[in-house]
Amino acid sequence: MAYQAKTFNWREPINAIVEVAKEITGLPVVAENQANDQKDYPFIVFTMVTPRASITSSNTKTNELFNTTFQFDCYAKSEGEALSISDDLATLFSDVKYHEELKKSGVIVNRDSATDTSIQNQELTSFMPISVAGFDLKVQLHRTYSSDYPTLNEFNLGKGSVQ
Repeated sequence: MAYQAKTFNWREPINAIVEVAKEITGLPVVAENQANDQKDYPFIVFTMVTPRASITSSNTKTNELFNTTFQFDCYAKSEGEALSISDDLATLFSDVKYHEELKKSGVIVNRDSATDTSIQNQELTSFMPISVAGFDLKVQLHRTYSSDYPTLNEFNLGKGSVQ
């Protein structure tokens, strides 16, 4: 049985972002904990860096806007290939076509959202150098949760009331 979210369904925006990344590149896009299972290069690893950086202030976290940052690391056999994959993703996540696709799942890509994070060569084996290029993608999400418990909006003080 899958867990049913009560305040925010994280699967929807995560799946939408992963699907857009796959659509842009045609490559496997996996969570960080699945990276070691990948046999062939190139592939893309995503991680949620900042899950809930609140934009709005609310004591009850209802109807809340918050920023989330996803980090993408593009693994390839050459630096040029890793950079090309990373650049295509970072550029095309800002394209109006993909903005509209993501909006359907409640994901708003922030303006100037892609920030480069890494360019490195890593020796994963003694004979195969692997290159990694990455960036952070900042998006805005909207929690539309509301409590079943009534909130106090009016005080009844007998003769008059205060709102």
